Amino acid sequence: MEDQRTRIEWTLPRELQPKNRVKLLLNLALLAGTTIPRGGVITASAPAGGSAVGFVLTTAGPSARIPAALPDLTAGRAPADGLDAHAIQPYYAGLLARECGLVIAFSQDGDTVTLTALPA
Repeated sequence: MEDQRTRIEWTLPRELQPKNRVKLLLNLALLAGTTIPRGGVITASAPAGGSAVGFVLTTAGPSARIPAALPDLTAGRAPADGLDAHAIQPYYAGLLARECGLVIAFSQDGDTVTLTALPA
């Protein structure tokens, strides 16, 4: 995922987590990459209370944006025409989040996008 255009800053502590939380975190990192199509920085961190509470991924880069379908897909709302290869990954991330008792949310401030997975 990290290349000439995209850099990852991992500030989460190294610790054991349940398997579904690890899967969720990795899927969130993939979703974060889709918010910076021209490259930039992805920062993975923990909210107040630590990674036992949830995860925060912040992306910064030129033309950062929240893809229109992401919020609905992560909330479990599948498109009327069904899930395709592009939709299944965010939909799966939403399933994992709900399994972990978390809700995925998105916000944008200029060229910075924040993805959070926090308790419902």
